[in-house]
Amino acid sequence: LKGGPPARPVAGLSPLGAAFGGTLRLDGYAITAHGLTLQWTCLAAVGTDYTVFVHVLDAAGHLIAQHDSGPLGGRYPTSLWAVGETVPDQVSLAIPPGSQLQVGLYDVATGRRLTLSAGADHVDLPVL
Repeated sequence: LKGGPPARPVAGLSPLGAAFGGTLRLDGYAITAHGLTLQWTCLAAVGTDYTVFVHVLDAAGHLIAQHDSGPLGGRYPTSLWAVGETVPDQVSLAIPPGSQLQVGLYDVATGRRLTLSAGADHVDLPVL
């Protein structure tokens, strides 16, 4: 069941505008002391519950940490999102300075990742 006021857009995000599969757009992100805030917008009806992945890579490109979960810790599946709805998503993860982040979405049942229009299956986020 959905209820309550719609989520407010998160202030202070680094803008992105990366549309995955033409259905879910990563509008922006913010790195905080507690991890990462992602802001998503639903562009079209979604019939699948996608999992968000965040990979933390070191300077050499090696995976040093990762987080995989449905949005909002799995409490708000993407199949429930309304077209035009904005969903802020907090990811608790240690992010060392100088690392690189990769963010994307996949269907846990098939392992298939949503792709961007250019064909990539994730977006790279720099950590300053």
